[in-house]
Amino acid sequence: MENSLQSFPYKSLAKGTSEIRLIILEPGDFEEPVRSHLQVVKLDHRPDYEALSYVWGSCDDRKSISLNGMEFAVTTNLFIALRYLRRQDKPRTVWIDAVCINQADASERGEQVARMGDIYRQATKVVIWVGEDIMDPTWKGSMCASQIFSHLHDLLYIDDTEDCSQEEPLFDPRDWTRSLVAFVRRPWFSRMWIIQESIAHVDAEIMCGRASMPWLPFLFGVEKSVEAMRLTVHASSMLNEIMSNVMTLQTSLINWYEWKGKSLNTKEIATCLARLLFILGGRFDCSDPRDRLYAIVGLVPGATGALASANLCVDYTRPPADVFRDLAIFLLTERSSLDILAGYGVGPEEWDSDALDGKPSWVPTWGRNPESTIPPILLDRITNETDVNCQSAEFRFSDDKNTLFLRGVTVGEIASLGEEINFQSLLPLKFGQEGVRAWEGRFRRWEQRILQSPALKQKYESSKDARTAWKHALLHGEDDGVLKTQHFCYDVMTGNFDLSTVGEEYRQLLVKEVADFVSFAQYGLVNKLPFVLSTGNIGIAEGVDHLEIGDLVCVFPGATIPFILRPLDDCYIFLGACYMQDFVTQDKLSDFLTGKDITEFALV
Repeated sequence: MENSLQSFPYKSLAKGTSEIRLIILEPGDFEEPVRSHLQVVKLDHRPDYEALSYVWGSCDDRKSISLNGMEFAVTTNLFIALRYLRRQDKPRTVWIDAVCINQADASERGEQVARMGDIYRQATKVVIWVGEDIMDPTWKGSMCASQIFSHLHDLLYIDDTEDCSQEEPLFDPRDWTRSLVAFVRRPWFSRMWIIQESIAHVDAEIMCGRASMPWLPFLFGVEKSVEAMRLTVHASSMLNEIMSNVMTLQTSLINWYEWKGKSLNTKEIATCLARLLFILGGRFDCSDPRDRLYAIVGLVPGATGALASANLCVDYTRPPADVFRDLAIFLLTERSSLDILAGYGVGPEEWDSDALDGKPSWVPTWGRNPESTIPPILLDRITNETDVNCQSAEFRFSDDKNTLFLRGVTVGEIASLGEEINFQSLLPLKFGQEGVRAWEGRFRRWEQRILQSPALKQKYESSKDARTAWKHALLHGEDDGVLKTQHFCYDVMTGNFDLSTVGEEYRQLLVKEVADFVSFAQYGLVNKLPFVLSTGNIGIAEGVDHLEIGDLVCVFPGATIPFILRPLDDCYIFLGACYMQDFVTQDKLSDFLTGKDITEFALV
């Protein structure tokens, strides 16, 4: 929930009641000054109103409207939205957070934010305002919003059984792709709060300038267009990132319909919250870090009450570090699984942030870029509850709740480090054969650095075995056809398979597979830091900004993936999670733990 510096003589709402404010937009032409007034109503009385979902925009860029006969400053983006929303012939009643909540009153703000799920659900309509119908020159698409909406409608409702292969396409496929990509890159699609606002009401519409379309057909029309887009986008490696927010909205919608109306116990509530945090973490923006929790509470039935029992009411007076700590304690205690510690945003770089001052290293804040492979693995285990069916976690907390004591086993110390793989190290992105050659060089360089580690002799008798282990760490196992293809393409690119030994037709097919693999690598192999342990094990840390020689990799009962710790005097700093082929399944973890002496680690 964005914070405003607006000063206005609000009349206080009655605490502990269902009172909310509504803004009534008085009729007027587009260019006329915006005039409005506030009305206090009780949500329990089911008043008629619409709810607006939008992007605040910069608080430094403001324009004035008339509110209750007084000048009231709103952001430029909201000012433009109000001009489009206002009717010419009759008033329009809307709920708008920036106006209807006294943003200067933290207590009221918390109480109203906790009610936002009900506010959006009980509205007669939710209007999703994404901005004026102005094309983004960055993507060079020429289609306006009404054309995009019309084409999505046709795409969604076309009869898939009809043979349309002989028909001339209505739009140039490349122009369609550029136009739609530019549309979903609008700021609205990156807001954390849109999750709750867009899925809470079945009668929502997306509005761009004067053009509008029902929200659900838009959402699933975009999904149907993705396959065609893959055939037309040169930079296909970026497509996953570009469309990820829209696809995540669909996933959240499916989850909400799955949970809606159910009576969930506390453990089930904790599981639902953990799923949402892993699904959403890092993909959406919010100016207040606490909103990573507050914006999703309304999506899980019973979550408000369960979290209140854990001292997690929506409260903007509490320090963010305390909110995230108590959230971690709630999830750990209710689920007896440690996998949530691998949540995004657990790096020591956050200690320098004033907003998170004092946050223990083991407390996840779910704010890291999600382009990594460990979170999807953990999400799958949380969804299927295989993480809570493993050995029970052994943990306790200090009296001040800032130290987490975990019982586990050290696998080994980090003996050598590979080259950090991040997006900056991959720039400039190259495509076609030039891109293939660039990745061939990277793969060889990364591999050579890892295979030079003397510690590998502790585990592998031959360089071939060590190379296979490295490949499994980088690309993960070969459990399905896709992974086997990736391993094969890696061998081709590193000179371990000779393309000249196959026929021309098969060779052309392999060239295409390699090109597709490079497209995957552009986004699928980022945020990784390879290492070799003193035991010879090869691993990949993900989402960890910095590793040092001597850091420890440990395995804990109740965790389905190894963690990395840094010794600090008589305690440890939690750095994050890692992928190691030797510990990829629960059976392998259990086998390793069997018969080992368990040690207690104090995480601060």
